[in-house]
Amino acid sequence: MWDGVRGAFCGILSLLAPFSVAAAECVPGPVPQIEIVVSESEPRFDYKFTREQLARFPGNANIPALAVYDITVNALSTGRMKTRHNLSFQRTVLTDKQVCVQVNRVDIEIHIEPVIYMARELRTEACEYKSYLEHEMKHVAEDRRLVNDYKDVIRRNIGFAFPQPSDFSVGPVPASLRKDAEEELSYNITGVLRATIDSMLRERTFRQREIDSVGEYTSLTLACAVKDKTVAASPPSAPVTAAPSPAFDINKPF
Repeated sequence: MWDGVRGAFCGILSLLAPFSVAAAECVPGPVPQIEIVVSESEPRFDYKFTREQLARFPGNANIPALAVYDITVNALSTGRMKTRHNLSFQRTVLTDKQVCVQVNRVDIEIHIEPVIYMARELRTEACEYKSYLEHEMKHVAEDRRLVNDYKDVIRRNIGFAFPQPSDFSVGPVPASLRKDAEEELSYNITGVLRATIDSMLRERTFRQREIDSVGEYTSLTLACAVKDKTVAASPPSAPVTAAPSPAFDINKPF
C-alpha cells in the first residue's frame, strides 16, 4: 500500500520458503539486490481558480520580491511524492532449531503525481498561457531529475550504513524469534531509507526555489507585455525583507 507523504515508508515482509542445512552457524550470503523504480503520473491540470484565488494559495510567501514589477500569480505547481519499500528475507533453519535471517532483496518505489494550477483567465490569453505552462513544466522536470539523481544516493547510503554482507543478517536465533530478527533488520534499513528520503525532500525545496528566481519572474512578467500591453511601468518598490521560511510541506505549491 502507498503510505502518506514526505517519504513515509510501509515495510512489507515476504519470506522465502525455508531450507535446511547441516550447519551450526550463520554464513552471510551476498549483499541484497536493491531495485529502485521511479514512476510518474501525467500532469493533471486544474483551471478552477482565478489569479486572485491562486495568490492566496499556501506557499506564495516564497515568491521573490521584484525590484520593478509586481507579481501576479498566474500558475502554480504541486508535486505529491509517494514512496514504499519492500524487504524480502531468506531464512536458513539450522539443525538445533536455530535460524539465520538475511535480507536478500530491497525493492523501493517512488511515484510522482504533479498537479499544475493555471489561472482561469489564462484560457483566453494564449501568450501568457504558453509562458506560464513552460515555467510550471520546469518544476515538473526538476522533480523528475531529483528522484532519478537519488536512485544512486539511496544505494550509496545503504552501502555506507551496511558495508558488509553480515550487516544484512541476524542469527543464529531461536526459531521462535525469527519474526523479531526480521523486524530488527527492517527497522535498521528503513531508518536509512527514511533519512535519505528526508534529505531528498530538503534538496527538492532548494531546487524548486531556484527555479522561482527573480530573473525567472521578471522574464515571465515581460514575456507578453509588448504584445498585450498589459504591463505598465511602475517605480521601483522598496526592498522587501523576506520572512523566515516555514517548515516545508510537500503538498504546498512551489
